[in-house]
Amino acid sequence: MDSAEAELWKHAADVAAALREGRPASPGDKAWHESLFPPPVLPRDGLGEAGRKLWRDIIDAVAEGWELDEKERHYLVRACRVADEIATLEAVVDRDGAIVAGSRGQPIVHPAVTEARQLRLVELRLLRQVNLGGEDAEETPARRRAQQAANTRWTRKAQVDALKRAVRLHAPDAI
Repeated sequence: MDSAEAELWKHAADVAAALREGRPASPGDKAWHESLFPPPVLPRDGLGEAGRKLWRDIIDAVAEGWELDEKERHYLVRACRVADEIATLEAVVDRDGAIVAGSRGQPIVHPAVTEARQLRLVELRLLRQVNLGGEDAEETPARRRAQQAANTRWTRKAQVDALKRAVRLHAPDAI
């Protein structure tokens, strides 16, 4: 029996054992994948409805076989809490209206409108830090900046080398 045949028999035995124990047996089976890579659980510090929805949407969008690291989960939890704050502010604006009376009775934009706008920017910045995997998983802002810096260094080095070659051709004794 060669090694490939032995590997096949070992796999068959593993599948049989999994079926006897009631575990998923096939890598194509979603339950099998989830048994190996369980989705991150919701944070214990309770999230509101908007935060839970954002959490589920993001976790569902993570590419198969990809996991969020600790830092990305932290950013996601923060973004979910911000989503809850935005929902609270939107409820206040719905209750009071977008225009309220200012300190002298003049009509002004409700302060919650401005705060919600700022929190939406914060939420977007936090969510940008969460890598969902997939085709562009390796393309992060930091990686783009690093690549741009490397390209700049190599371009400058090439320019300096070309200048040295030109000087050598026209004035070999100058170098």
